[in-house]
Amino acid sequence: MKKPLLGLLVLAVFGTGLPVCRGEVADPARLAPESSILYLEVTRPDALLGPALAPSTYELAQGIPAYKQYLDSDQYRQARAGTALVEAQLGTDWRTAVSDVLGGGVYLAFDPAGNSALWISRSTNPELLNRLNKTLADLIEADARNNARESPVKSKEYNGVVGWSFGPNQFHAIIGDLLVSSNNADALKAAIDRSRQAGSPSLANVPAFAEARAARPAEAAAWAWAGLDTIRKLPNVEKALSSPNNNPLGELLLGGVLEAARHAPYAAASLHLDGGTLRLRAYMPRDAAQVAPARSWYFAEAEGVPAGVELPGTIATLSLVRDLAGFWLSRGDLFDEQTVAGFAQADTQLGLFFSGRDFGSEVLGELKPGWQFIVVRQEFRDQPVPALKLPAMALVLTMEQPDDFAKHLLIAYQKVIGLTNIVGGQQGQPQLLLASEEYQGASISTASYLAPQKAEPGKAPLNYNFSPACARVGDRFVFGSTIGIVKQLVDVLGSGGSAVDSGNFELALQAAPLAAILDDNRELLISQNMLAQGNDRGEAEQAIATLLQLIKAVNKAGLRLTTEPSMLGFELLIEADAPSP
Repeated sequence: MKKPLLGLLVLAVFGTGLPVCRGEVADPARLAPESSILYLEVTRPDALLGPALAPSTYELAQGIPAYKQYLDSDQYRQARAGTALVEAQLGTDWRTAVSDVLGGGVYLAFDPAGNSALWISRSTNPELLNRLNKTLADLIEADARNNARESPVKSKEYNGVVGWSFGPNQFHAIIGDLLVSSNNADALKAAIDRSRQAGSPSLANVPAFAEARAARPAEAAAWAWAGLDTIRKLPNVEKALSSPNNNPLGELLLGGVLEAARHAPYAAASLHLDGGTLRLRAYMPRDAAQVAPARSWYFAEAEGVPAGVELPGTIATLSLVRDLAGFWLSRGDLFDEQTVAGFAQADTQLGLFFSGRDFGSEVLGELKPGWQFIVVRQEFRDQPVPALKLPAMALVLTMEQPDDFAKHLLIAYQKVIGLTNIVGGQQGQPQLLLASEEYQGASISTASYLAPQKAEPGKAPLNYNFSPACARVGDRFVFGSTIGIVKQLVDVLGSGGSAVDSGNFELALQAAPLAAILDDNRELLISQNMLAQGNDRGEAEQAIATLLQLIKAVNKAGLRLTTEPSMLGFELLIEADAPSP
């Protein structure tokens, strides 16, 4: 057998299979050192293995070109032959073997002090581990003999436990029903010592770890913990948290998370699975009184933030609460000199669209903290149909003084359209025609490209994805890439149908409309795949079909961030059809 195959077989059971030693360890965290900064436990591995090993998942993966290529490779054929040999020796199939090795739980701890990791799994069939260890050891030793080299299999007893190694930087032992592996021999020895001394210091009795673990949800399939007090002391992390940055978008989205991470003793996360729904919840403690003045804008409060506005064909909605005026005015404390200089230039240029107003205090300062960005699938009816079909997009703002400031936003819109016509005219682009219309009690300002004199059906230029429009609805102001999406938002906002959200950040994605707009551009995607990947048309069509199938497998997904005086919380939700067993 080839060496890569042996490595694959070893990795399939996490590199271990060991003779049983008496004595059990109830809590795997007791084997990890106090200096561990990361800890993960999967207490319901069946909940993860079930969908991963389901036939429907395998069938879906077969449509992925890279995976399909692997299935046709010699490496896969050798691996499959080797797996069949191991199955025959064990008298069971590989799925059952993996389930037995991991069935009682999987645990991982990382210790930066020794640059070492502990991988632990609780077996539901220790007797199988004995036979698996013997089978793997025999295969590796036979391979060494056949190739006239020394066997890498080593074993030695330490503190009443037999430890094994199947190769460089791979050490393992079994303690009761726990199978323990490490990249460091000393780390494995220390874990064995802790298993023998009930009161020895370990991660399990670190206060920050114990506090977080006590709040661990009982129904979670997996749970993770990070010790931030130690992580913050790592040179690169300390520098990243204290140095000015050069990423305004990253600061806008995650500045408050970084601020909380500067003081929180730990962060924790739990994974929940319920049928086809996956939910990841993470949180870290925070003290509102410790927020630096330069980042207070991140934790602004807002009333009436639109949340979850769903228009027909909605692909994505992004709602966030940010005091952007505070963000703009705090730039000197947040960013490096080069980025601050870029802000100053933008301040001057953007001020021109608002009659010389200061962009920070007199433009952004006139807007409330609640913002929303919406993306929907666009339907092309009366206008020329472009070759590349883009979604329609809109930005919804909330004004402090709508009667006064709405006029300035309208003037800015008109200036942008005028500048677009000047630049476009110099480049031979179609021109936008300004107009206005009344709709549901709102005055909509519109701009439409003049129809081209000659255009093949379905092959109009990219410009015809856009018909920029804007409208005021109460204290809201809507900028849209098309007249259609602005009218849709006038309907929703004018009826008072938008929900109110208390979150700090929320992103919602819908798979069906996303797949639909990709399908609208199927021919272009196929051509792009053929050019970029060198595939023939059949292969390109299969690749795009698989991509659409993967997207459709997810019904919807969402990200959400909430901020409370004592806690910062994060949630990721993915709702999909559960794989068939």
